[in-house]
Amino acid sequence: MFFLGTHRQFNQTAAYEWYVRAATAEALGKLRPEHAYNYLKKVFNSDKLEEVKICCAFSMLRIKDKSRPLNYLLKALKDKDRNTRTEAVAALGKLKKKESITHLKRIIDDEYEEKQVYPAAEEALKNIENRFSL
Repeated sequence: MFFLGTHRQFNQTAAYEWYVRAATAEALGKLRPEHAYNYLKKVFNSDKLEEVKICCAFSMLRIKDKSRPLNYLLKALKDKDRNTRTEAVAALGKLKKKESITHLKRIIDDEYEEKQVYPAAEEALKNIENRFSL
């Protein structure tokens, strides 16, 4: 397992490489160890980069079904940065939560949404609808 020592070790190991922090958070979500949730929560609350926070929120939701990480991903859909919005959309599509449907439809219906985000929202919505056969 990656960085299951302390939160301090987690940050020191990847202090200068945000993508290592993000990849580690994503890997912990795939492994789904129950005890990783608290580490992800600490990184989620302390990291300044949206990409890392999105990976933490996604992994936290895979480990435990909590509303705060889901609310964060839904909030990230309104971020100014299109990459952040695209990552949030992709995470919601992978999570396949019914609560995401109206938010994704809003992005698809927004004629001013950037081209990069729109197809990701369509794919995420399709994934969710397939899960629930809507």
